[in-house]
Amino acid sequence: MNVEIESNPPTNSLGARRRWFGYHPQSVPLMSRLAYHRELFSSALLPVMLTALQGGTMAVIVKKMFTDVPEISTYQLNTAVGLVAASRSIGHLTSLLWASYSRGKPKVRFIQRLQLLTASIVAAMAFASHSAAGLWYFTTLCISGWIAWSGVVTLRAGVWRANYHHTHRATIAGKISTLRALILAIMGITVGLCLDARPDSYRFLFLMIALFGAAGATVYGRLPFRRQSQQLALEHATPANMSSYSPLVIYKVLKEDWLYRGYMACMFVMGVGNLMVQPILAIVLEEQFQVSYITGIAIATVIPLLAMTLCIPFWGRLLERSHVIDFRTLHVWVFAFVAILDMIGMWSDQIAFFYLAAVVQGIGWGGGVLAWNLGHQHFAPRDRDAEYMGVHITLTGIRGFIGPMLAVQLYMWLLPRGWQVGSFGVCLLANLLGGIGFLWLAKQRQRIMASE
Repeated sequence: MNVEIESNPPTNSLGARRRWFGYHPQSVPLMSRLAYHRELFSSALLPVMLTALQGGTMAVIVKKMFTDVPEISTYQLNTAVGLVAASRSIGHLTSLLWASYSRGKPKVRFIQRLQLLTASIVAAMAFASHSAAGLWYFTTLCISGWIAWSGVVTLRAGVWRANYHHTHRATIAGKISTLRALILAIMGITVGLCLDARPDSYRFLFLMIALFGAAGATVYGRLPFRRQSQQLALEHATPANMSSYSPLVIYKVLKEDWLYRGYMACMFVMGVGNLMVQPILAIVLEEQFQVSYITGIAIATVIPLLAMTLCIPFWGRLLERSHVIDFRTLHVWVFAFVAILDMIGMWSDQIAFFYLAAVVQGIGWGGGVLAWNLGHQHFAPRDRDAEYMGVHITLTGIRGFIGPMLAVQLYMWLLPRGWQVGSFGVCLLANLLGGIGFLWLAKQRQRIMASE
């Protein structure tokens, strides 16, 4: 049954303060309100925990926290920074495992358990020592946290698909993503200020934010899942070989859907360029500018997140009116501009360009958070949603490992030659190639539609 937007006339007190500035449950269709209300509540708690896994924030923290440890070489530290920046994507490599293991199981309960597991990993970070062993312990936990959270991301799109009608899904996802971004930005500032005031305060901070994550998981566990019995029956009816954890799943999906194959190829090229930026940025801000915790975290995370919240509504409306391929033909150029600004800032030794690049980065994130979570649904049949998302996340994991590690090795190779600014140039080149690919793919799609 399709759910239409219902009429919700404003109540007293200026429409109940414009229904919490558009976040009130009455701002969404009736059938979605219970799910939206509970997910919104959990989304105010879980991002507090995710601060301890945020790639940009943690790359800055690791670079600064372990810089003065004598037993850690610059190469070792920068490699760890690259791994921390890549930790989210490395976690994505397990997405097909989660998609397979969750088939036939209630999704909300499964997601809740993964959220609680993530909270326990974040709590364990509080016990990292200020040593070489502590560096690798910290890095391992960052990767482990994202392995657990990858299952949440993989299955969350299916929950959104079940609970929210497609005409409002991007808008609702945008509201949830905006709230998460605001919480992450606030927490980034808080963590930065605390670490500048007392560097060893991370022990208390990680324990506290892990408790917020556990509370958010408790709320999320009460989320409904519409037509769950039908969904589980559909999953049980799927041939066993398609639900197994195997690289063949990627091959089969991409072989059967040439348009999705082309989309994934363009995403891969563009994504490598985007994911190279974070570790280079963390290294440059410390080695070239010697910034404080709050400055580094502000440029790497806080400013982009705040800018992201302002432009999510615009990107959400655009995505609802267009196919994700057409959406990406516009969106990709934002990231190309980020690489240009970072190059200028590094070459001119002016940190102001990095602040400006952070704003533009946030504009790009605003569209990316929606297209990344919902884009695969422009291709996937309902019963194969998790498989398409699993392929998408797995390929993100592969490029997410390649990008940051390539960035660190490239930077270290160019540094003694005085050409380290070229590392940002490679990011720009990847974005340009990805943009050209999206334009070509959009033309092919329009040609097929015109012939039908």
